[in-house]
Amino acid sequence: FNWIHLVSGSIFALVTRNRLGANHPILRLLWPHTYGTQYSNDMVTEAQMAPFGDFVNMFSFTSEGVNALFDATYSKYRIETVHPRLDATRRGIADAEFDMPSQNNLETLFDTFLRHTSRYVESYYPEDQTIQSDAEVSGWLAEMHTLIPNGIGAIAKGKPIRQKVAELCASIIYLGSVQHEMLG
Repeated sequence: FNWIHLVSGSIFALVTRNRLGANHPILRLLWPHTYGTQYSNDMVTEAQMAPFGDFVNMFSFTSEGVNALFDATYSKYRIETVHPRLDATRRGIADAEFDMPSQNNLETLFDTFLRHTSRYVESYYPEDQTIQSDAEVSGWLAEMHTLIPNGIGAIAKGKPIRQKVAELCASIIYLGSVQHEMLG
């Protein structure tokens, strides 16, 4: 909950909405996947984290314990968690010699999103120089890097290029469409 809703989901939604103009192609790509995120996160968080809310009734934590857990884990967030291949590498299972059907499924889903976002980004930015000259994209990436704990460098480090932007967009879609639903 902390990493999906509070650490990344809300930041992705707010920065995307606030840094990209209403007609910006990246906003139009991500808006269906981020619309209402901050509002719904705010609404459910209050009820779930209240002293007698859902979390203290579902888990073996007091309200203070939930708050302490969230405080302790917030800064440990890694952007790789929303990119299944990078996450597998980070966790040391990328080259494992055993079957991983769930991991393979996650990577297949991510690859579908990445093909979509790559085609989309490439249709608006025919070469890397065109996306590098887009000040809104540069500002969007810079703010994400600043606000996401430990930054977004594992996915989109350095100058914006089409593939990095497409991977970040695919990761945002993956967060809302796969991780959110999978982790409840």
